[in-house]
Amino acid sequence: MYRWYTPNTGRYLGIDPLALEGGRNFYLYGAGSPTMYSDMFGLTSYEGFDPAEEAILRQGVQEAREKLTQCCAGAGNSERLLELLDKATFVAADSLLSRRFLAACGEVTFWGYLTNTIKIDPLALTDPGYSQQCCAPGGLVVHEVTHLTFGGKFSEDPAYGNEHQCFGCLDSVVMQDYLKRHPENGGW
Repeated sequence: MYRWYTPNTGRYLGIDPLALEGGRNFYLYGAGSPTMYSDMFGLTSYEGFDPAEEAILRQGVQEAREKLTQCCAGAGNSERLLELLDKATFVAADSLLSRRFLAACGEVTFWGYLTNTIKIDPLALTDPGYSQQCCAPGGLVVHEVTHLTFGGKFSEDPAYGNEHQCFGCLDSVVMQDYLKRHPENGGW
């Protein structure tokens, strides 16, 4: 779906296809702040990332879309994850609540679950040291989008399962721990 944008007003001529899910003003571009937010597809948004981080995350989102389009997480599940991904807001957050308990590259809080918001630690995108903890950006995106589903909100297992099925992530320390706890999933 394409909409005509008028730069002098900072608005679209047509309404947002997300309707109320995209905010109260159906005609805004990039949440009314086009220099702060980008909206390449008209649906997904990115907040607080520097240009290099955002470029890596956008590539990860594109890789996740491609894998999910191939139903890597199962037919119905992949379709639901694609729907959520298309409406997601990714926020740069270097202080993740879940880091108090375990290694974390991203998280979905309860409020994030309600608002389709995913927090990503920018270091997970740019610091080679994080490769010990995190999958490639596309796998990280699939993992965190899974937490936006009802079943994925309450357990890490569906998130790690989808990450593994779609991207084959086996190298991270956290994934190794998951596979030890669930050896039946090691042969996906």
